Amino acid sequence: MKLKKAKLISILKQDLGSLGFVYFRDSSPLFQGTFYMKVEGDMFLALCLVIHRFYDSLFTASYYLSPTTCVGATWGDIPKDSYERPGYILTENEFVQFSKDGNLMARDIWFDGFDENDVNDFIQIIKLTYKRFASNLDLRERIEQSKDVRVLVTLSRKTLELVARREFDEGLEYQPEKEIDGVPLDWFRASETALRKEGYILNKHTVRGFAADAYRQFCLSKDGNPVIHKV
Repeated sequence: MKLKKAKLISILKQDLGSLGFVYFRDSSPLFQGTFYMKVEGDMFLALCLVIHRFYDSLFTASYYLSPTTCVGATWGDIPKDSYERPGYILTENEFVQFSKDGNLMARDIWFDGFDENDVNDFIQIIKLTYKRFASNLDLRERIEQSKDVRVLVTLSRKTLELVARREFDEGLEYQPEKEIDGVPLDWFRASETALRKEGYILNKHTVRGFAADAYRQFCLSKDGNPVIHKV
């Protein structure tokens, strides 16, 4: 039986939600479900689900740590290890406990979405690793020092500010006709305006990406104040 995106999200949503992860709709083909939380130090932790291309029921996930929710941004001087699979964060003893073959060279663990024990193992691994990953001081420092990360942060903040003030340029060119993944149209207007003002790459993909990023950041706050999870 083929594991579908909707099924995988429904299987995991409650358990991941109990840890503080919030699910956001995302029609991007890169992931089959993405969950986010705001963590200490003005950072966001994303957990991105991936269904195996060749094995019908297998899935895994990757973490992404950043001051934005632009998942997968590892270009330029952004640390490549800000994007990591949970299996690599386990200790050797923990890995042997969960691995099916105990091969320490193959840390990329996959799970059967229709096997309750496998799903439970996945949740246990997330419980063991998400705070460990998000609290890695060396990684956090390198992320904060990245010039390319600062560019992303500036664009996110500009977009948030423009939405709040409802200040948008005239003659916008890369606007969707309707909401995408539940993101209201004003966020796309603000995103394109911010990209124009900052002289950043401007196309429908960057406009939609930064609109969704700013909207997620907004939603992960309550009454204008971030809901921060200690790590």
